[in-house]
Amino acid sequence: MNRVLAATRSRFIADLNANSIKNWTIVLGNQASDLDSLASSIAFSYLSTLKDSPVVLKNTVPVIQSTREDLNLRPENKLALSNAKIDLSQLTFYSDISQNIDPATNYALVDHFALDNQWKSPESDIVAVIDHHDGAPERHPSALLWDIRTPVGSCASLVTDNFKKVWSQSEIEIDIERSIADLLIQAIIIDTNNLKEGGKAQPVDYEAYDFLLPRSSFGDGATSMTVSTASNTLTAGVFNNLSDSKNDVSALNTTQLLKRDYKRVYTNDGLSVGLASVPLSLDTWIEENAGDMAIFEKEIQKFTSDDGKDEGPLDLLGIGTSYHDKNSKSGHKHRRELLLHVPMSSKLAGVFGKLREGIESNEILKLKVKDLHLDLADSVAYTQKNSDATRKQYMPAILSVIDDIM
Repeated sequence: MNRVLAATRSRFIADLNANSIKNWTIVLGNQASDLDSLASSIAFSYLSTLKDSPVVLKNTVPVIQSTREDLNLRPENKLALSNAKIDLSQLTFYSDISQNIDPATNYALVDHFALDNQWKSPESDIVAVIDHHDGAPERHPSALLWDIRTPVGSCASLVTDNFKKVWSQSEIEIDIERSIADLLIQAIIIDTNNLKEGGKAQPVDYEAYDFLLPRSSFGDGATSMTVSTASNTLTAGVFNNLSDSKNDVSALNTTQLLKRDYKRVYTNDGLSVGLASVPLSLDTWIEENAGDMAIFEKEIQKFTSDDGKDEGPLDLLGIGTSYHDKNSKSGHKHRRELLLHVPMSSKLAGVFGKLREGIESNEILKLKVKDLHLDLADSVAYTQKNSDATRKQYMPAILSVIDDIM
């Protein structure tokens, strides 16, 4: 697989430097650059070049929407790539091309359904979308493939589902096949808690896992007839290692924690909303990673004024936390929190009360105010009674409330 990625990167960079990338399709995962986006973009980029694919593209390049340095904030991604025997130096990051990129080209979107601002141009065309998030728009008129399904545990499952027929009928080199299968199956198990029964996994996730397992390096003699609900023990070890890597954020400061899993989106009126997901409680974060409340609040204000996207200050910063409560009766009960901060410069500063009223009435999130003793103006922290509600749920809820009150 490294040979394919290296050749693709070399040709793309050469054409980029020659201002000639209109014949390319850039394959993008979402801004958060999580493992699902990473695996889906690499797999889609290769599989869409196979003859008789559901969308046949000639020149494709996966681009990771972060800096190369920020990959250190996601050790689970580095581990997954290592497991799939993919060399980091062969990947293309946004920071590698941001100075020269011409957005007037074709795009395939995986794990999200809309182009972010830096890629938009009157000449931009979306040729394919595969996603599992709510709130999708009408099909883009230039899209040759448009597959948005919810609920689905992992976008990697949808990529597999779309290409498994042509994949099974194509003669793919064994090392390429194994690398792609390894990436996709790792994305599926990390997003579905290793296909935990009663969790996020849906039939398409189990079916994709069954297809990938015998083609991966984790199959250990598994066949295409393997039943995933029984065979997921074969990936228990790699899942545990990925989870441990993902949850080890002890060395990260507040800014790094915010950048680690972050998306910037816009309301219909153009207000900027930053949404960060952090895998530890607010109390632990403030006490252990930030050091104290004053440092925490200062870093929140700093990030709100500059999130590193070069698109100006935020109108609202939302932080969703996800952690296991060691003080619960079971010692590992899963809990979530949500913190909202509106800076004084924001157009939302005068309607913060209405914003709170709207979000607190959301019946899906089931929020309860958390006594965090924040000194930040226009800020509030909540505990979520519905610990299953992720950013997929609170992002559209926040955007909907803002659209209603502005």
